[in-house]
Amino acid sequence: MTLIFVLKFCFGLFLISKGASWFADSSVAIANKLKVPKLVIGATLVSIFTTLPEFSVSFLASVKNQPDTAFGNAVGSVICNIGLVLSVSAIISPIINSTKISSKSFLMLLIGIFLYLFSYFFSHGFISSTLGAILFLVAIFYLIISSLSGNSDELTDESKDSLNKIILFFIFGGTFVLIGSYLVVGNVIPIAKLMGVPEIIIALTMVAIGTSLPELVMAVASSLKGHSGIALGNVVGANILNLTWVVGSAALYNPLKIEHKTYFFDLPFMILMMGLFLFFILFRKKINARSGFFLLATYILYVAVSFF
Repeated sequence: MTLIFVLKFCFGLFLISKGASWFADSSVAIANKLKVPKLVIGATLVSIFTTLPEFSVSFLASVKNQPDTAFGNAVGSVICNIGLVLSVSAIISPIINSTKISSKSFLMLLIGIFLYLFSYFFSHGFISSTLGAILFLVAIFYLIISSLSGNSDELTDESKDSLNKIILFFIFGGTFVLIGSYLVVGNVIPIAKLMGVPEIIIALTMVAIGTSLPELVMAVASSLKGHSGIALGNVVGANILNLTWVVGSAALYNPLKIEHKTYFFDLPFMILMMGLFLFFILFRKKINARSGFFLLATYILYVAVSFF
């Protein structure tokens, strides 16, 4: 029985990863076929669809009244994006800072601090519907500003596939993400009980790593081609959307109760990782291999402490 839960969980993560890749690629291809400006594609569609796995899992968890999974997945993904995705990318190819990324990185940190303080002092241990609405509006504002400022120079999707084939991959991709999310959310609690750890631990680690796979794949592919800046922009954008769109949408449907451990360990650690990221970007002007190994080691330590 234990093996069945684990296999269903892992198969769900596979479907989410594969489906998200198809969904994002086909969305960009459809936009290109329909002559949508690349500015809009890069600033909105790519950011949204690389965060689709987190949104799908967290929103479904909120619907099923599993706040630990809903909130833990979003927070864990932010930590994973910095500690795993960016570190691996930097180890492969140094990440150089830019003015545009610096401003968005500050915004990411401010949103993280705001979420922590507001939920603690004003929502009394909850991500309330009011806070959810605020976060959702911030996500919309961020996407509008991003589309106006422009950040899509690196996108060169020139698919030669027919529109019908692209739409087919779009449908299959979306379906895979939904089915995968259902399998992941449905097996989180059984696996947590079998392992003897709280649901929030599984959400912050195993689920978060699984839903961050699209970002990891994109980061590795970009870094191997010497375009690690793409990975940097994608991670910062994904983190902002995780804390606004993903958390906000889940809280709008069903207020999310935050566990005591999350307040005093996971959220502070998330802010710490953001601070380390900003330190490397602003004061050292880049994240090199040494910094990448340091971030990776810090993330591994976090996962180890979470379980043991």
